[in-house]
Amino acid sequence: VDALLVLDPAWRSRDVFQVHKKVHAILKSIFPSAALRKQRHSVRIEFADVPLPCDIIPAFYREEMDDYWIADAETGNFLPTFNPITFKDKIAHQSPLWCGAVRTLKWWLVQHSRRMSNGEPRKPLKSFYVEWLCFDVDLSEAANDRGALYMLFKHFCNSLVEENNKMKKRQARRNTFGPSTSAP
Repeated sequence: VDALLVLDPAWRSRDVFQVHKKVHAILKSIFPSAALRKQRHSVRIEFADVPLPCDIIPAFYREEMDDYWIADAETGNFLPTFNPITFKDKIAHQSPLWCGAVRTLKWWLVQHSRRMSNGEPRKPLKSFYVEWLCFDVDLSEAANDRGALYMLFKHFCNSLVEENNKMKKRQARRNTFGPSTSAP
């Protein structure tokens, strides 16, 4: 389970590492018996009596864009991310053809993912990310479920290539200028 922890805008003056450290300390004071682990974008919290861990993602709301900034503890930058509530509302209005094709794509990704040492499949992409990559595909020309899946899969592959190219460009810029220590 992922949960956005929307922080006071005054905290934006702190650097990423301070934000992560402060959120970790607050969670530890509230849940002293929980196991906490800092991760790249979140603090993972696990309770002994609850089998499902929760990733608490520190975030700052950007009203002008209706999205969020999240901290990246690996690079020291704040990264923009979309508003999950707005996105969920948009997903709810997608066609049944789109929903079926996305469900099939997610199933295919799990079936064809690498296996971990214990034999469990390793999900290559988060379900939410798959939906985001496929969101704007136009399936109006699809004659049937198979055609919709073909169009969606093609769009998904193209979107992955686009996102990969964007990440390469960000990596090149990051290597050139170094990490940011202040909020954008």
